[in-house]
Order: sequence, then structure tokens, then C-alpha cells
Amino acid sequence: MIKAFLTSPLGRICVLFMVATSLALLIACYVKWQNLQDVLRTELSNVHNIVMNSASDRFHQQEAMFEIIGERLIEMNAVENVEPARQLMAGVIDNNPVFEVYKLIRPDGQVFAASDSLIGAESSNLLATPYTAETFRTALGSHRLTVGRTWYSDTLELWLLPVRYAVRNSEGEVELVISAAIDLEGEYNPWTVRNLRPGIDVYVTVRAPENERFYPLYYEPFSSFGADKRQVYGNALPESFVQTVIKKMEAATGEPFTTLLQRDFTASFLNNAPGLAPAMAVSGYDKDHQYFFGIRETIPNLRKDFIVWLGLILIVYIFVNALVAFMLYRMFKAEERHQARLRHQVMHDSLTDLPNRYYLKAHYASWAAAAGGEYALFFLDLDNFKFINDHFGHSVGDLVLLEVSKRLTQLCTPDMLLIRQGGDEFLLLMPCVDKSRCLVAVEQLAARLNEVMVVDNLKISVTGSIGITYCQQPGEALEALLVKADIAMYQAKKLRNSHAVFSEDLQTKSDERAIMESELRGAIDNAELYLVYQPQIDAVTGEVSGVEALLRWSNPLLGSVPPDRFIFIAEDCGLINPIGNFVVDTALQEIADIHRDHAGLRLSINVSVQQLVHGGFRDYIKQKCADYGISSSLIKVEITESLFIEDFWQIESLLNLISSDGFSISLDDFGTGYSSLSVLRKLPINEVKIDKSFVQDILIDAHDRALIKSIISIGQSLEIPTLAEGVENIDQALVLREYGCNLFQGYLFARPMRLDDLRAYLQGFEPYPFSTDSLSD
Repeated sequence: MIKAFLTSPLGRICVLFMVATSLALLIACYVKWQNLQDVLRTELSNVHNIVMNSASDRFHQQEAMFEIIGERLIEMNAVENVEPARQLMAGVIDNNPVFEVYKLIRPDGQVFAASDSLIGAESSNLLATPYTAETFRTALGSHRLTVGRTWYSDTLELWLLPVRYAVRNSEGEVELVISAAIDLEGEYNPWTVRNLRPGIDVYVTVRAPENERFYPLYYEPFSSFGADKRQVYGNALPESFVQTVIKKMEAATGEPFTTLLQRDFTASFLNNAPGLAPAMAVSGYDKDHQYFFGIRETIPNLRKDFIVWLGLILIVYIFVNALVAFMLYRMFKAEERHQARLRHQVMHDSLTDLPNRYYLKAHYASWAAAAGGEYALFFLDLDNFKFINDHFGHSVGDLVLLEVSKRLTQLCTPDMLLIRQGGDEFLLLMPCVDKSRCLVAVEQLAARLNEVMVVDNLKISVTGSIGITYCQQPGEALEALLVKADIAMYQAKKLRNSHAVFSEDLQTKSDERAIMESELRGAIDNAELYLVYQPQIDAVTGEVSGVEALLRWSNPLLGSVPPDRFIFIAEDCGLINPIGNFVVDTALQEIADIHRDHAGLRLSINVSVQQLVHGGFRDYIKQKCADYGISSSLIKVEITESLFIEDFWQIESLLNLISSDGFSISLDDFGTGYSSLSVLRKLPINEVKIDKSFVQDILIDAHDRALIKSIISIGQSLEIPTLAEGVENIDQALVLREYGCNLFQGYLFARPMRLDDLRAYLQGFEPYPFSTDSLSD
């Protein structure tokens, strides 16, 4: 699931967000680290400048004081008059707590006066002592107060910092050097920094110009630089350390070190010199007094602040990323559920929730493989379902479909696949090694469908036509199977509530039907359709009462095609309305021509159910009658009993409207289908036609005679004339006339004929006397 999330668009957004926040975190860390360094640098610089300025002020004050004392010492010729000089200096030391001891030194380095506490100091020579020689020569060469190297007084047990001032005469020559010592660990240390936080170090060094060595003067806290003060203060700084620091100062200021020594300067830099922990340092040079003062804070100390900040940021970073990841994952799961619902909706029927044809297309291959390549496909189409929808409403139709799907589902085993193809069509795929098992399943399915269902307080019975095809060739295409099953279902549909198994013979018929349909589509434009007319004879007068227009089709490829082979195809493929309009238009036009010589001749026109229920049929036939000047009273609209398979109430309404327009209604093929006395009573039927299947055996089949007698009797009772079709011999005509049949139509009187032949037939027609002798001539 995590892998699916990460590879999804939302997952990629999550990863990009995490990468972006990680980069932002790295940038923030860099900026914060730089900011901490800048803040620290600024803080150290401020402390450094305060201490440096304070120390410089003190040294200037002491320098001024030594300058005054020096003038007094020259006046009293201190080198020669040592005792007055001692008294003067003792008074200075006593009255100035900054200094612990003093020395007066001749230019040759020999001490000639010193504090009493410095036992043996007067016998020492600073130039002769390496420890003091370099800084003493610096004092001799300077006109300012200078500092000497830090030293330890065993007598005083103090670490002392010497400050020296060369006293000059009016000619600028050095007469003597005043040296005083400050207690480095006392309160008058000029470089003391109060309340230093842990991690901050202070260091002061002096440079000896002669050998360019650097000597430590003061470290605080000393533990940061060493353990032994005598060792640290007594030796020059390591050359590698010095060179590293010099390079850092040169890089920070952008000037060579020799140039920097010509002025006061301050430089801040990252000090990672050997021997010390890395630190942010600020170092400065006091040119007047020739010493270096520095302050630094170790990087580990800085890191602590950074780590504290980083910890807080990481908490925010983790929380934000976790929150975003959680929200995006929730969105991913919601989108996944939404996509699953969409996939389900696409792959399943919205009414029954059964898999649909898209599901079948997507999963057919895997199901077929699991079935082992031997299976059957059932194509179920509900019979007369349109009647349920039209009569009871689509809501009831939907409930029927739900009940049907429920029953089919109950019959399915886990290895079957039930599909709603659409409308009232269902597909059922089942493994079928044994065909007898499939046929048993079909019978069970049909029996379950036939059970009466109660829907919306209505008892409804549903039947189905089932087409069956077997797949015994692994990998057979789904479309090919569906075509075969559809062909078989179409064959079963002819009988209704039945099933048919696909065969090559059905395939041949289907191919022929496809060719016929293709040819039929161009039949009107190619003038392949034409009409013939068969006379209808009055059984009493023997006169021609009317004619029935019969459609014929002559095709270059198929030859002469009878109506019973192509009318149902026209109905199935939607061509019946244009063909029906052709029949109406042509028949009325041609009969209008006949009426010039035979006014009053009635015309019967066959109308299919689809043509009748088409919204424009009534208006069309009325308009054509008006166009050709034919009275609607001379036109009979022939309908078949199959019409009543559809919505009876809709048919009744249409027939009443057509009858109200003056047209007669003739019921064709009576007795072969669904008619009843109530139908004849309720509908505006003006004529009943007895099907020729009854007429042809009337002389030999008592059952047919009884049926014909009943039909004629019903017609007489309801005052509806009857017409017998298929009258082919005089004996049939006489029997029918005896039973009371009103009209005859058949080969005995005339075969269907073209318009010119009809005109000639009518021109030479003589009424039939209906005697055996006359008709046999």
C-alpha cells in the first residue's frame, strides 16, 4: 500500500514536499549557523572593543603618570641620586594600588632601584636576561608605554605584568626606564572581563619585533590553554599556531600582516589553530602599547545553541512532514476509494449491481483461463419486457429486472459469471465440460424465470429466450462468442420462452439475413420495391369489392424475395417506417389512377405494429389521402393479431383515432394469435380476415370447419364482416358462402398482379354467379 501511495501523484507530491522541506531545513540550518556565528561575532566584537578601549585608556593614564614621574626623576638626576628616586617611587606605589612593585632601570638594562619586596632585583640586568631582553629593547625604542612578558614573583607569590616607560631627556635620549608591575589576577588587570559565560576565553599576547615571536601575557580562563602557567607564560607560542592565526587575520582584513602592524586593527575569524578547540575569535592590536588582545568562544559551545534550535526545528519539521504525509495519505485513500467506486460504477450495472459488458471485456480472458477453455455462453433476452415497461411503468420494470437478477444470481455457482448486457438482456458464462449439464442449467434457469413474481403488489410472470453457444477452443474471441449466442437467442426468440443452441446452419441464416438487411437498405432508392394487388370478391354479388396492396421486392443479388422473408428484418433494423410510407404513398397514388374508371374500389393496406405506433403514421396516411383525392372511407388499414403483444391500451387509442378519421380497420390472420372476443368488442374492427391456414383444409378437417364457423358466427354476432384468405377452389368458396362469409380472396379469383394487369382485370371483369358450373368453367 505504501509503494502504491509513493508511486501515485499524491505520493510524488508528498515526496517532493519532504524533499523541499528537507532542502529548506538544510538552508535554514546553514542560515541559522551563519546567523549564530554573526551574532556571536558581533557579541565578541562588542566585548573585545570595550575591553580594548578600557585597557588602552588605562595605559594612557599610566603613561601620562609615568611621563610626569619621569620628568621629576630627570630633575633629581635619579641615576646618580638613587635614594630620592627610591622614595619617590615608593610613594607612587603606595598611593597607586594598580601597581604592586616598581623598578628603575638604566638604558644598559641594569636595575638601580626597586621595591623592597624585590629582593636581589637591583643586581639584575634586563638586557642580560633572555626572558626580559626582547621586551626591554622594545621599551627603549618606544615613546609610549609598553608591556613586558608576564613573570611570577616568588616573594609576592603573584603573577605580574610589567609595564615600562622610557624616560627621555630634552635631546630625546633615554635616561632611564620606569617599570611597574600589575597583579594579573587582581582587580586592576586591564583585560579583566566580568561574568564571562563558560566557553568564552580571553587571551593577550605580545610580539617581539627582533625575532617576531609571540609571547602569552594573559589567559582567562587559563585552563583552556594549559595546566602549567610557568610552562605557558614562559615560552613563545608555537610557530604553526602563530602562522595559522596570522593567515586568518590577513584573510579577515584583506591586508598583509606587516601592514596591519602599522595601525590599530580588529579581525574576526574562525580560529581552528592547532592545539586549540575550534572557536569564533575576535583579535585586535594596540599599536601604541604593542600587544594583541583576543576573545573567543569555542564552536562546541556555539553548537549547543545550534543543537537546541535544531531540536526545536526538527520537531516542527517532523510534525509538519508527518501531518502533510498523513493528510496526503488520507487524500490518497479517499481518492483510491473514489476511484474504486468509479471503477465499480463503470464495471457494474447501476440498477442490479451486476457486472456489465465492460467488466466482461476486462475480465473475460482471466475467467476463460480459469474455466479451462471449455465453457458455455448463455444469452438471455426477456420476452415481451417492453409491455411491462409500457403498461406498468419503468419503475415496475426496474423492480422486475432486480427480481430477475436476484433469481439468476441465486442459480449461479462461484465458477459462473453473470453479466447484465443491457436493457432486458443478460449473459451467463459457465464452465461446461459436459453439455448435458449446461442444458440442465438452462432448464433450471427458465423454470426459475417462469415463477410468478410479486412486484409492487402486482403478480407478473416473465419468460425468456436463451441463446447458447459453446466454446471448446481456448482463446476464442469474446465478440465471436457473443455474435454466436446472439444468433442463437434470435432463433429462440421466434418461439419465445425457449432456447436454441448455435449451429453453423444458424450462422448461415444469420449471414443471409445480414446480406438481406444490407440490400434492403437501398431497395427504395434503387426502385427494387413494388406493389401488386389481389382482388377481394363480394360473396353475395360476386363483384370486386376491393383490392389488397401486397409488397414485393426484386433484388439483383437475391432475386425475388417474398414479404415473409424481409418484413421482419425491416422491423428489426428500423426500415419498416420508410418502407411502410412507400407502400402507403405508392398504393394511394396507383389506386387514385384506378378510381378514374372504377370509383368506389376499396384498398386494403397492411400496417406493421412499429409503423402504427410511430407518431407520424396517422397524419401521413391522412395527408396522402388528401393529396390523391381519396376518401378515407375507401381505405382499410390491415393489422395482424401480433399487434396485441404490445401495449393494448396504446393500440386501442391509436385505432380509435384512425377509425374516427373514417378509415376501416381489418384484423388479419384472425385465429392464429392472441385475439379474443373482448378484443373484437373493444376495438373498432370493421373486418375479420380468416387465415388461409384454416381455409386450405376446410373440406377435410372438421376442426378447421368448426373454427371457421365460429369465427364467422362471432363476426355476425358483432356485425363485423368476414373475409376468407387463400380460397383456391369452388368447393371452398361454396362452403364459406354457406357459412355466411362475406368476402373472398385467393387464387380461385385472381393472383396478385401489377397495376396495369389490375386495370385490365377490372376492365374485363364479370361478377361471379357462385354456382358450381359457372365457377368450374
